[in-house]
Amino acid sequence: MEQWPEQSRDGGRNPARNRTHDTPHDSAGETTHNPARSPARRPTRNTARDVSGTAVMAGSVGDIHLAAPGDAARLLRSLADLPLTGEFAPFAAGVHRARHSGGSGALPPYVARDRDDELRGRVAAAAADGGLVLVVGPSTAGKTRAALEAVRGALPRHRVLSPDPGSDLHRLPELVDTDTTRWMLWLDNMEGHLRPGGLGPELVSWLVRARVPIVATMRTKVYRRLRSELRGSDGPDGQGAGRRDERMIGMRVLNAADPVHLERTWSAAELRRLRSVAAAEADGRLAEAYAHHGDFGPTEYLAAGPELLDEWRGARRPTADDGNPRGHALVAAATDLARTGLSSPVPRTLLDEVHAGYLADAVLLRPEGLAEAWAWATGQRLGVTSLLVPCDLEQSTWRAFDYLVDADHTTEVPEHVWRRALDHATGEERWLIGRTARDAGLPEIAEAAWLPLAEQGESRAMNSLGVLLEERGDYEGAAEWFGRTDVAESGDALYRIARSFRGRAAAPRTVPANAVMDRVSTEYWMRRAAEAGHVQAMFELAALVGRASMLTIFDGPERQAEAWAAAEAAAEHWYRAAASAGHTGAMVALAGLLMRRDPGGGLDGAAEWFRAAADGGDAQGMYGLARVCRERGETADAEQWLRDAARSGHVHAGYDLVRMYERRGDRAESARWLGRAVRSERRGVADTLAAYLHRGGS
Repeated sequence: MEQWPEQSRDGGRNPARNRTHDTPHDSAGETTHNPARSPARRPTRNTARDVSGTAVMAGSVGDIHLAAPGDAARLLRSLADLPLTGEFAPFAAGVHRARHSGGSGALPPYVARDRDDELRGRVAAAAADGGLVLVVGPSTAGKTRAALEAVRGALPRHRVLSPDPGSDLHRLPELVDTDTTRWMLWLDNMEGHLRPGGLGPELVSWLVRARVPIVATMRTKVYRRLRSELRGSDGPDGQGAGRRDERMIGMRVLNAADPVHLERTWSAAELRRLRSVAAAEADGRLAEAYAHHGDFGPTEYLAAGPELLDEWRGARRPTADDGNPRGHALVAAATDLARTGLSSPVPRTLLDEVHAGYLADAVLLRPEGLAEAWAWATGQRLGVTSLLVPCDLEQSTWRAFDYLVDADHTTEVPEHVWRRALDHATGEERWLIGRTARDAGLPEIAEAAWLPLAEQGESRAMNSLGVLLEERGDYEGAAEWFGRTDVAESGDALYRIARSFRGRAAAPRTVPANAVMDRVSTEYWMRRAAEAGHVQAMFELAALVGRASMLTIFDGPERQAEAWAAAEAAAEHWYRAAASAGHTGAMVALAGLLMRRDPGGGLDGAAEWFRAAADGGDAQGMYGLARVCRERGETADAEQWLRDAARSGHVHAGYDLVRMYERRGDRAESARWLGRAVRSERRGVADTLAAYLHRGGS
């Protein structure tokens, strides 16, 4: 008997008897909804807005561009184009400038913090095994400087990619060099990247597997707001607990981090180190910070946070008394827009419009002109920063100095600010604005924020709307939205998401922008579906992880071998899970894996799974069992299983029988099996063509 061909990666499925492996099964039926309660769902639009500042965006095929408004695009062809950590400028990293003293505009010497050793250890671990290191602290607590010093100390040979908030990060999986360049992703104020097209859970998963460390910072108030969805309940008395949507971008990313918290005030040991460094380096700024920080942290004093806050709050007085009421209103508008949860920079035109609402009762203050107000609000104080901070080179977008946003406020955000924030917000920001409004006791604003997202199919928004309706006593409407949430989080829904990414990745395109990211997303959502118990997803995930692509792109042969072994183990795990659930294609694939791993000793295990597949009517299982019998020398059994496989439509089995009978000289039997094999092959081709045309092929 001729040597039989190895089974194909998809299990060698034949169209006649094993179509369940080719066509995905969505076991859940279509759910109907009351249109009065739940408006018709529109397709989800997960697109990132255009942004200002340095951005990572699609370039020509195989390239990444870094571009800033007004500048020519800088083509990033190699990771070696990035700066080393020691060359990474502190101000580019997001470190606040320090007040000038004695004419010095440089940063003062670094003073070690109590958690520096822990922070360096986590950064080193992230470089070795992959991971996210998140430093959390109040504005001007020194978190960015501490993170930067940790990176420089732990990763001196790594290069740094530091995209601006809002950048499209989905081309990052294409940044693969053939050399051993190591790089890291630096995200100051990480919340600006938690949006579609930014740092989603799929990208984090890929970066971890590729052992690309992610080092990020986040302000304490923002972190607490994002984490509150997991810590707290969704409704009164715990109603809605357990319905929290872990598919939310921010939550899934934060779940990957065990943050290092940096306090605003310094410990006694830190203050002693401050005094020692100030004396040793003869740095007047550090000496002033030690002597005059008072109730504030030394880094707050150096960043001039308290002074800027006092100046802003004291500016709402008559211009005759050296007040700047219109400038105060401009800063108040920017501050309150940020307080709603709007994290992206805002256009100057929006501040020009919104600030007018703060001057309704300020006629007697004689507000200064708009140009004068802007000059006051944007003027640099103490050589450090301004009340309004520019976010692009043209100074067309602005944000409030974050110390002002995080300060304690005695006034509520006006309603017109909430409405304009929603008009300007992205999808992720809409959800945060709704959450902030609900916490502020403004359910109407929260509903306005969440309803468009819910109509687009976002399960967290559906769930949150259900909670709002539940609190109003509209239990029927709440049940409707909760039901849609359950459907959106089902294994079938997650599998459909995975298939959509897989279809996009396979689709022909002129410029394959995000093709790699589509494959990364396919594996991520397939894993989510498999973990939710979707059997077909388990089978397809096993094939995906078994390829072990993109796992060790920067490592040597030893780590390559380690990664391949881990990938094979993961593939076996998911094949076993699917096979145990009755998936015959997984049974065949698992049997083939066992035979490849141990051609001699793996026959018994392979035979067990081939037989289970054959008992389920799987032609490939029958063919595989014939192969095992042949290896064992059981010729009669091998021939019988070949016959059964050929009768079930297995083309290779039919041709093997043709060759076998030809060698025996039985031309009649050989011709009979040849005719059967040809007919089976034609049916297979016809079925394949029909499926292709059904999918829209031409």
